[in-house]
Amino acid sequence: MSSQIITPPDKIFSPYSYLVINALDKDVDLLVLWLKTVPEKYDIHLYHQLMKESDFWLLETIAQVKVVLVNYEYVEHMGYHTRRQLDRRLNWSYFGKGTDYPDLVQFFIQNRQ
Repeated sequence: MSSQIITPPDKIFSPYSYLVINALDKDVDLLVLWLKTVPEKYDIHLYHQLMKESDFWLLETIAQVKVVLVNYEYVEHMGYHTRRQLDRRLNWSYFGKGTDYPDLVQFFIQNRQ
């Protein structure tokens, strides 16, 4: 089975579920290309602040996935409840310029299953 990109209102929670917050189109495009080249299966939930979904989807997904990845360049746009939920998690990371993971693919390469 291949990897899946999931957007609201859908949810797939598995041991290989991740959430990416505020990724740019170029980040997602590069990630999709990389996913096509690896045998591992990932369930990657995508959320962007411009989506019209309620906070409930985002907060539930944050609580259920293996790792949450947040675009560092857009962290100031996250809402209060989202930041609080992230503060409760041990397993989340930034990606983007000025971080250990300059793009999403670098995170997944360095943390392969």
